[in-house]
Amino acid sequence: MITGYRIDWTSNTTAGAVSGMVQTSNTLTSYTLTGLTNGAIYTVTVSAVNSVGTGTATSAVSGIPFTLPGRPSNLSSRLVDGQLVVLTWSPPVP
Repeated sequence: MITGYRIDWTSNTTAGAVSGMVQTSNTLTSYTLTGLTNGAIYTVTVSAVNSVGTGTATSAVSGIPFTLPGRPSNLSSRLVDGQLVVLTWSPPVP
C-alpha cells in the first residue's frame, strides 16, 4: 500500500546536486513546488513510498518558472497637434 510520494528536484543553478526533496505523508497525486528561482531550469522526479521503502523514480520532467519577458519591438512615435506624442509597439514574443 502506498503511504506517500518522494519528490526530488535539481536545478541548473546547483550543477547536478539535489536542490530539494520532499516526502508527502499522503497519497495525493499532485504537489506544488514553491520557492523556486524564476528563470532556472528544474528537473523533477517522483517515487512512490510504502512501508518497505522508496520505489523507482519516474522519468524526469523539466520546467522553468517565469522568466523575464522579452523586449517589445517596433516602437514608433507620432506627434499629435504639436503637443502630444503617441507611442505604439508590439509585445514581446513569448
